[in-house]
Amino acid sequence: TQTKLVLLKLLFKHSVKVLRKLLNNLLFVENIHNRPLTCLSQVDEGFRRMIWETNQEMDKHTFTLGMNKFGDMTNKEYNAFLDGIPLSKWNCSLSAAPETWDWRQYGYVTPVKNQGSCGSCYEFAAVGALEGQMFKQTGTLLPLSEHNLVDCSGDYHNNGCDGGLAMRCFSYVSDNGIMSERKYPYTAEVGPCEYQNATKEAWCKGFNRVPSLDEKVFRDTLYEVGPIAVSVNATHPSFKFYKDGDYRPNAPTTRLHAAPTIHLHSHQGYSKNR
Repeated sequence: TQTKLVLLKLLFKHSVKVLRKLLNNLLFVENIHNRPLTCLSQVDEGFRRMIWETNQEMDKHTFTLGMNKFGDMTNKEYNAFLDGIPLSKWNCSLSAAPETWDWRQYGYVTPVKNQGSCGSCYEFAAVGALEGQMFKQTGTLLPLSEHNLVDCSGDYHNNGCDGGLAMRCFSYVSDNGIMSERKYPYTAEVGPCEYQNATKEAWCKGFNRVPSLDEKVFRDTLYEVGPIAVSVNATHPSFKFYKDGDYRPNAPTTRLHAAPTIHLHSHQGYSKNR
């Protein structure tokens, strides 16, 4: 009987390993099929699988990690994908925010978007903030065109798929306006500017800067104004798998990525980027 129990335990452990391996295979296959194939065409699938499996073993801390489409990218590739953006100073004073707030609950936020293999995060950050302001002013939540900014804000010292600043996007929209995503769809590739002033959907009257690294002012701004564009430290290996929680890794204060911030939780001291 004891021998049978030992055999059953061994069989159970083996079955669990087989099932886990099968699940990992399915997740890996799903991941590579949802990724731009230009990256995979240059490397061996076995190399990508090794990176994927290493990233799956990453430790969890005060925040939650989740496997996603970046799972088979090295940290060097991931950082190059995000592309560096310079840090700007902000200045603005606003009223106190409540302990928690989430603009998604009030209709200010469009569904999650994907920048693809284009370093256009700064444009997504700017558009997320603009969409929130448009809803605040009109009551209409309309997806605006990131690609309008990819193709057309070069004269404002942005670099299309090679990085830029949300502030420069706001300057462009202040001077020109911006079209909707439906009329100017996103392709993740830089092309000729096809902006048409007659069909613009929104424009920006002006914008302010918020002091960096001041959490209280940041929370107050987010509450009073709406979703805001931020630059964040994306250099830590865990960032590409961040899912939820208080994200405070031990890493340099380099700003490498931009995103719209839509949610705050003052008690835990974190905000959520889309």
